[in-house]
Amino acid sequence: MHRSMNTFVLACLALILAGPESHAGGGTVVACVGDSITKGVDTDPGQDVPAQLGRMLGTEYTVSGFAASGVTATQAAPRPYRDRREYPAALCSNPSIVVIMLGTNNTKPACFKGLEQNLWVRTGSERASA
Repeated sequence: MHRSMNTFVLACLALILAGPESHAGGGTVVACVGDSITKGVDTDPGQDVPAQLGRMLGTEYTVSGFAASGVTATQAAPRPYRDRREYPAALCSNPSIVVIMLGTNNTKPACFKGLEQNLWVRTGSERASA
């Protein structure tokens, strides 16, 4: 895992553990990070995850969406979320709560390209040293 991804994960964990906190503008800021499912692709207007969550939480929360279609959860896979403009935008929103819904696109065959070779090299070197 890359250093900036570690930082992102640690920042998200810290925010979750700290609990909701009100911002100067009033209310709790929630950032929804994810892929096309979060973004609500192929749904009716207002049916995306941030919009639905915002209705459920009410006016004391400001819910924003930072989703991008086709993104992956890991940096090694094609189209990593961290390389998209939504990543720094989510960080800059200074959220109290982060909802992360990534990983669906990691099931695509392109994400597994070369995986067997990497596993074999590790397994092979471990067997050679035994």
